Amino acid sequence: MPLLVNLLFSFIFINSASQALGDELQWIPGKAWVQKVQENYDNKVYDPFLSQLHKRYIKGLGQGEWEIALRKTSSVHAPEWKTLGEKRKREDFQKQLQIYQKSSLLILQSTNRELEKIATNNPTLLISQIIQEYIDYKEDPVVSQLASDAVYSDKCERLFSDIAQEGEIKRNILYLSLTGLNEMSVPMEKYEEYGLAIGLEEYAQMLAIAHENANFHKNLLKSFEQYLQLAAKNHNFAYLIALSQGKIPITSQVEVDVAELIQHFLESKRELLKKYQWCIEIN
Repeated sequence: MPLLVNLLFSFIFINSASQALGDELQWIPGKAWVQKVQENYDNKVYDPFLSQLHKRYIKGLGQGEWEIALRKTSSVHAPEWKTLGEKRKREDFQKQLQIYQKSSLLILQSTNRELEKIATNNPTLLISQIIQEYIDYKEDPVVSQLASDAVYSDKCERLFSDIAQEGEIKRNILYLSLTGLNEMSVPMEKYEEYGLAIGLEEYAQMLAIAHENANFHKNLLKSFEQYLQLAAKNHNFAYLIALSQGKIPITSQVEVDVAELIQHFLESKRELLKKYQWCIEIN
């Protein structure tokens, strides 16, 4: 999937989640929120939604909706790359993409340093707990690679691929349910929660199959743990965005400082994305 699609999907997910913080469950810091959603999932709270979602998925499958969507996704950038390739050497493209990635990382690191200072100086505040959880998350590329290698070398590769593809389509259906472009209707305040429920179902299906391969099952469990940590991080960042957008009442000067910092971060990211959009779209 092109990098821009990943960036936009993440932005849509976090931005939609930031609009949903009025729900009681949404006010819980990330780790506790993930734990609560897991408990709800285990207690089958989401079964009616997941059942409705699966019926919509099966209906679209029978009508060829997803085949068309996947074919469009795989080919949408090819003509653009050919046109741009006539104007720029691939070496320049790679160089510009590296500059974008480095600049994006520097913006993030600078913001996180300032957030960490605020959290350290105000350890008893809820906002500091949310910040600390957010900046503590560190993706382990080894874990991600182990799970990926196992999936594509396992005898059940096709099954895992189908599960992952189904999950991705269901997440798209969930998003479209917010736009009114399909017959499902999902309240905004449930969007982030339901998105995680889809992921929990996806991993549950994979883990059930993986029991036959002890090594793969172990690596997949590590990947699952990292997925939950990322969900907690995104939830906390959605809170920070909502604070910066005035969707959460600001009650202290500390929260004013955090809001201004996140506003600056988002603006810097927008400007960077605008400047390097051409090389991101064709990656």
